[in-house]
Order: sequence, then structure tokens, then C-alpha cells
Amino acid sequence: MALSKSIDTQVGVDATYWRIVRVDVDLKARKVWFMLDGYVSQLARTEGKEPLRQLPLTVDIEEGVEPEDLGRAQLYAYAKTQELFDGAEDA
Repeated sequence: MALSKSIDTQVGVDATYWRIVRVDVDLKARKVWFMLDGYVSQLARTEGKEPLRQLPLTVDIEEGVEPEDLGRAQLYAYAKTQELFDGAEDA
């Protein structure tokens, strides 16, 4: 799974394919940090190209939710609620 959304990068080319590449859980702080890498396309990612941009996001783990219940599908859904990913589609 990944997200499809055109977002500007510093190199002047939009990243359109976004994939979670790292997830860190802090049980004490009840937070999940995750990193999305943005590529020109899904093909660029599968060909091993470098990401054009990295975007970190943080999720507060709600009371009653266990960290292991927050899989990648839930993290992608959370990312789509953020302003930068407004209108993003599953890829």
C-alpha cells in the first residue's frame, strides 16, 4: 500500500508516490512516528531510485488503543487526514 498525491519537492519535480519507510513507537509517550518517502512514481520506487522528499508524521495513540493495532493501513489513513495529504488516494 502507498498513497498517491502530487507534492512539491526542493528539486523542482513533484513526488507523486508516497510510501511508509519507517515506523517508531514510543509506548511511554503513547506516540507513533512514521516517515513517508516520496518518489516521482511507483516505478521509480520499484527501480530503487532515491526518494525526492521525506515527510515525518506523528500519531498520538488514543486511550484504549494498543500500538500493535496501528498497522500501516491505519497510518496511511491517518496521513490522509493531514492537510498536506488532503485528497490523497490509495496507491
